[in-house]
Amino acid sequence: MEAIKELALNDPFYIFIKGHKAFSETMQRRLVAKGIQTLAFADVDQVHTINDRLGYRGGGTKILRVYAEAAKEIGEKYGGLVAHYGGDEYTFLFPRPASEVAAIMRELQRVAMDKMLKDETGTYNALAEEIRNKEIFGTASVGVMQINFPLHERKFVEKWASNPKKESVYSVAERRAIYASVMDWCSRPLSSKDQEAVQRGSILVIKDEAKMPERKR
Repeated sequence: MEAIKELALNDPFYIFIKGHKAFSETMQRRLVAKGIQTLAFADVDQVHTINDRLGYRGGGTKILRVYAEAAKEIGEKYGGLVAHYGGDEYTFLFPRPASEVAAIMRELQRVAMDKMLKDETGTYNALAEEIRNKEIFGTASVGVMQINFPLHERKFVEKWASNPKKESVYSVAERRAIYASVMDWCSRPLSSKDQEAVQRGSILVIKDEAKMPERKR
């Protein structure tokens, strides 16, 4: 049973990192611990273009694989939680301030690019040639956001006031609401079609100021 549960928590397509379900459950538990927690949301650029030029197996699948490899290495190096969020998107959670995580995400891009351009196995030859010819970028656009716990705590002020120990007492539903809010706020700038050309390869530091749903009385 445990083996089946572990399989369900891992992404079925990538063998390097966890899937979205595992990331969601772990992040919601960390919301109770609070402290400094910074979320990063990476969207691999031009996957549709890469598929058109190189095909799904020779293009899109390979660039997503190389970013999964790079994400695993970065997560292990800096003690972060890493997952394949879905499609061409990856998520990260680090117990570090946003400025440090932005630098880590730049390193992620360098690691992924080195894997494609310096690959001696030939696995990424077609991608490397397209990057050298400037037909594709090989980049990922990233949103970085330090979670503003005081903001979210104010949404549950009544519960805090009735708690003499002043400990975090978020319910499961409230943790899910916070998780959904911060994920949406961090990823929203990357989904803007109008800014696609500007955002390719950029690292955007976003302020966590999304409005939380009001508590049901």
